Amino acid sequence: MSTSVEKMNYSSALERRFLCPGSAAIEAKYPYDDTQSPAAAEGTMLHECTCNVLNGLPMQPEELDPLTEDQIRDVQWCVDEMQEYADDPENTMITEYKLDLTEQDRLNKPRLDVGFINPSGKITIFELKFGFMYVKHPRWNWQCKDYACGAWLTFGGSEVEVVVLQPRALSEDQWRRGYTFCTEELQALDVEIRGVVEKACSPDAPIVPGNDQCYYCRAKEECPARKSVIETIPRHLTVKDSLESMEPIDRYRLLEKVISAQGWLKDYKKAIDGYMLDGGEVPGWTLGESKKKSKWRDDFETIAALREKAIEKGKDPDKLLQPQKPLGLTDTKKILGGGVAMKSLYNSLRETPAGEVMPVRVKGFIDAGN
Repeated sequence: MSTSVEKMNYSSALERRFLCPGSAAIEAKYPYDDTQSPAAAEGTMLHECTCNVLNGLPMQPEELDPLTEDQIRDVQWCVDEMQEYADDPENTMITEYKLDLTEQDRLNKPRLDVGFINPSGKITIFELKFGFMYVKHPRWNWQCKDYACGAWLTFGGSEVEVVVLQPRALSEDQWRRGYTFCTEELQALDVEIRGVVEKACSPDAPIVPGNDQCYYCRAKEECPARKSVIETIPRHLTVKDSLESMEPIDRYRLLEKVISAQGWLKDYKKAIDGYMLDGGEVPGWTLGESKKKSKWRDDFETIAALREKAIEKGKDPDKLLQPQKPLGLTDTKKILGGGVAMKSLYNSLRETPAGEVMPVRVKGFIDAGN
């Protein structure tokens, strides 16, 4: 069953609607799948545990499996970061609170993780993130901006502070980040968000493919703009001649198309793989085992061990990190070096899982009709 376009403008989708207004109508045609990944299910559980502690309840509901030491540590860290606000007798605390944004012509009700309303006119919202993935700063994060504006419209006041707590972020300066929106900014946000929603609900809302907006779009495999983007990439000239014949802004637009096409092709290949794994037949291909590759066993453990070794060697530990995970083994060796001792450390942090079942080419197959 499809969903109304008006219900597609939820907080976590606002950036996608801003970048690609037409994505709302396309996604609305697809049934919503509320199946959570293991990581998302863990995040939901840890949200609940954190709110339990703030509300004076046992951290862990009896029906849940026992929390690990790391999970308990992360929950307690978040609680400690908010304890000062919770202890202030003038603050009114809200947890897992649904905002009513019908005034904004929004059918969705964004859920605030934790909020504190002070009679001085200041509202403080805490957004809890228990993943490793990079989260944009609240000042530029559309979800956070929507929460700030929604809380201001609901409770009034003169300013709203939004704080993102992410205890598992790979860089310590990303564990806690906040921004305070003043009244003028909130007024501007209200106008901006209304405009995004109105444009997304328009019957002629444009579809604008791109890397950021397509990443989480559940309709990306069937998006007509992504399908047609390959046809618009010039092929009659060499790449160099083609680039030199363009205006600079057209080079930018071409690169965006190429990136979008790469994403679409990757998704399409994944869909074909899934078809074969489910028993579908593709001549010239069969199911086999992928090549076994060693990898870091645990990103968090690896980062801790390699950072300690980098400091010991007088190296910059931050150079061992990509935005969301540790560098690969080859690049790590360039910084920390090799040798027997280092090889032993690397081996202790790595594992070689069994190869995955995946489509592989049949050697010697010939397409007689081509």
